[in-house]
Amino acid sequence: MGGMNTPHSALFCFILITAPLALAQDTRIVNEPVSPPICTSIAATKLWSGSLPSSDESKLDTGTIQSAIDTCHAGHAIELKPAAGFNALLTSPLQLRAGVTLLIDKGVTLIASRNPRDYDGKSPGSCGILSPTSYACASLITANHADDSAIMGGGVIEGRGGQVILGQSISWWELAHQGDVQHLHQTAPRLVQISHSNNFTLYGITLRNAPFFHATFTDGDGFTVWGVKIDSPLTARNTDGIDPGGATNVTITHSFFRCGDDDIAIKAGLGHGSSHITIAHNHFFGGHGITIGSETQGGASAIRVTDLTIENNNQGLTLRSNTMHGGEVKDVVYQDVCIRNTRYPVWFSTAYTDTYASLDSLKNYSNYAHFTGITLRNVQSQGGTDLVFLGIAPQLQMEVQFDGVSISGVSQMKQRVANVQVTEGPGPSNWLPAGQNVQIVGSPGKGKLASCDSKWVKWPEQ
Repeated sequence: MGGMNTPHSALFCFILITAPLALAQDTRIVNEPVSPPICTSIAATKLWSGSLPSSDESKLDTGTIQSAIDTCHAGHAIELKPAAGFNALLTSPLQLRAGVTLLIDKGVTLIASRNPRDYDGKSPGSCGILSPTSYACASLITANHADDSAIMGGGVIEGRGGQVILGQSISWWELAHQGDVQHLHQTAPRLVQISHSNNFTLYGITLRNAPFFHATFTDGDGFTVWGVKIDSPLTARNTDGIDPGGATNVTITHSFFRCGDDDIAIKAGLGHGSSHITIAHNHFFGGHGITIGSETQGGASAIRVTDLTIENNNQGLTLRSNTMHGGEVKDVVYQDVCIRNTRYPVWFSTAYTDTYASLDSLKNYSNYAHFTGITLRNVQSQGGTDLVFLGIAPQLQMEVQFDGVSISGVSQMKQRVANVQVTEGPGPSNWLPAGQNVQIVGSPGKGKLASCDSKWVKWPEQ
């Protein structure tokens, strides 16, 4: 990637963005990042080939790395670099500081400790268990009130979610599945948690096998994700990729996702609205697609999703809320999206609590979810089985525009459609949704959409 490992006094270089980003709703001028000057280099101390010798599991590099972060001047980077015979470092939780970049060189893996006690935080013994109450484990890397900090480099942050937790007989992911069966909360660490930190950057890094979410960004203004890979198995429960929540001015671009839950999930909880978000030039290879919700109490708006491919996912485009988390979602455009071999190509529901419930069972609601100004422009899908367009009530019709929509095999798909107003055109569409309280405005245009054949790419191997 241009600029990787090139010293520079500023966090960003000013490279003109390609034309499709002109549709951006991020109000910043976002350009490809470059790494800042290095203040300290730390050599790898472990040999990683998918596992570590048991004798190395207690030999943490946390102190060395944290000390370097704490003493580095803002505008500089801590470099983790390979050494003769070694390619990895082992760490427990780390805290980033304002203006400091953690730079992980290509060929280097930063490995998460498997000891649950390392993540207990303020509640001893609370991590790595199932509980009726949701306890938060410490994350592997935290940026809290750390403006202008970053994680960069061509290396890997390895969460080891599929490996056995030390002192137990199951992995983090197996713990999550047990929690699902027993209706209990899993307690597991996230890989990266960014909160109250403006202008944070993830660049070029691979986040792999997170025990829980890969990266979250909450209550901040300015978040750039560029050239990142999220890589976990489809069976790894609750391994979201990138989750912005209470977020303003976000750009996620030129990145690759495959994980066991939402590839990208935009949250907007009460008092934590999200807006001005650009998601452009990305590829999904497994997971639950791009989701807005289900928390929408704070409102979500000015969101643009463009030049996206989705394949072999459970869900593609998901916009959801319910009677507990309802709020307003408006001004959302999905443009130039190609979907294939995905069960739910589109799932829009303000009654997400139970999409297939009788509408009569949803009469007693107190929080209203309302979706308006939602546009599908040049959206194409092949190979799906289910479609959901469900507004919660007649007085709160979902308002969607079909400006070029092609759903292959739509007549054979299971459809759940109610309380929706669909404006057709000016682009062509092969689907006229029908159901309870469904209103069609206008008519589809003529012609065909441009083929998706040239859009598909292969997963970039490390």
